[in-house]
Amino acid sequence: MNTPNSKLARAQAILKAPITMDAILEYHAIAKAAEGDEAWMIDELFNALFAATSATDEELFYQAIAEGLL
Repeated sequence: MNTPNSKLARAQAILKAPITMDAILEYHAIAKAAEGDEAWMIDELFNALFAATSATDEELFYQAIAEGLL
């Protein structure tokens, strides 16, 4: 299920790269498009995205909250 092109693999890759607004938007697009167990697993990664954003860029963190992304 977690092939290199899977939505889950893409979501995990986002968390390994520097967090940007584009990365957050891509995560949300992936999460919205995922289905079934893959969607559930991607949703489980949301806390990691939240934590990574808050720990790396305070301005981005608050911007993403204001836009309803975090």
